[in-house]
Amino acid sequence: MSYINTSWIFILFVAIAAIVLIVGLYVYRDAKARGMKAGIWTMIAVLMPCFIGLIMYVLMRDDEKNLCCISCGYPVKPDWKVCPVCETPLPKSTPTTSATLVKDKGIWKVTTAAIVIPICICVLMGAVMMPRINNHYLGGMTSYNMTIDDVKNEDLQQWFRECDAKNDDTRCYVLSRSRAGGEDSGEKESHYVIYIKGKDRLKFVDAQTSFDQYTLMLETKEGQNENGYVIMGTAHYIGTLKLLISIDGTTFEPAYGEAGFDLKSVIDDTLDA
Repeated sequence: MSYINTSWIFILFVAIAAIVLIVGLYVYRDAKARGMKAGIWTMIAVLMPCFIGLIMYVLMRDDEKNLCCISCGYPVKPDWKVCPVCETPLPKSTPTTSATLVKDKGIWKVTTAAIVIPICICVLMGAVMMPRINNHYLGGMTSYNMTIDDVKNEDLQQWFRECDAKNDDTRCYVLSRSRAGGEDSGEKESHYVIYIKGKDRLKFVDAQTSFDQYTLMLETKEGQNENGYVIMGTAHYIGTLKLLISIDGTTFEPAYGEAGFDLKSVIDDTLDA
């Protein structure tokens, strides 16, 4: 999974967690002020999926029976005669002896936000990810364990020498040549040679595919080679070929080059030798 994919999932998770927290606090305070069982309603609102519990609370709470003690403000029931907190006698329920809470419209704003915000984030995520989904691999990736001594072609040997002569920090190089794989499908076929500088003995372990990249995972074996490690193969894909090399868990992004000769014939001759 690439970095941008992980970032969007993290943003969605944080947004949902924040909304759940806000909903829980709001329902608890609102239910407590109305004399309802705040703890139970909070758990219902938070734990039920898709905010069904929040919708249930909104539909079942009663805005017309929110009476308070005229002395301490504790929520009371219409048929109570004494406040259970301050023991003040409660007169009959009349507009002058009972306090009705102002009708609260904030809960509808919270409900709307709880539904709309995750949907908006999912839509944005889809808009960002759709171009990457269209950039995918169709298979056909192959790899072979060999060193540059196994490659007899002079064009490739010259490329190996040019890579070795570079004094930068790049360890991995890719030489490729692509062509259209189908007239209308948009599929491409790319023949490639990967060269990894160094004297480590490497072996191919696995390959990992994500929407926008293909990672070849290698690990070091005991001992050393006299020369670098070479991978040859063919990829069928749609979009752009992006290879990454992972050696013992450390990922390298290779330097790319376009072959000026028939790379397919060179690879076929090398593998047939």
